[in-house]
Amino acid sequence: MSGPGDVEPVIEDGVRYEAVHWGKERGFAQNGGIVAALDEGSGEELWTAVIYEIEYGPKSPQKYDRFITRMDLVEGGEALRIMDESGAVHRLDLSTRKVETLSSPPQSSPKPNPRKPT
Repeated sequence: MSGPGDVEPVIEDGVRYEAVHWGKERGFAQNGGIVAALDEGSGEELWTAVIYEIEYGPKSPQKYDRFITRMDLVEGGEALRIMDESGAVHRLDLSTRKVETLSSPPQSSPKPNPRKPT
């Protein structure tokens, strides 16, 4: 599984799209789930988009961080398909910056208790 910093940026028409990790250091309310668009030539940040919200709990906030693990250009360069650590898939429209969740994280079923008869 990929972790923070392992996500390949996507470049299209002179714009570089990158996953922003450790967003709190940049003033965001969360560490993961953020994409930045940068001018490929100058490196100037053009915009950022929060792809999904992270709800932090009262204990060990860092355990709630959920980072982007993969980004792919889709629909002829009109959108990014973004996967996060939970397995959820999101779509970011690059012209409107509208985000849509395409699939939720896979549901994990509890492991059976080996001491309990089935």
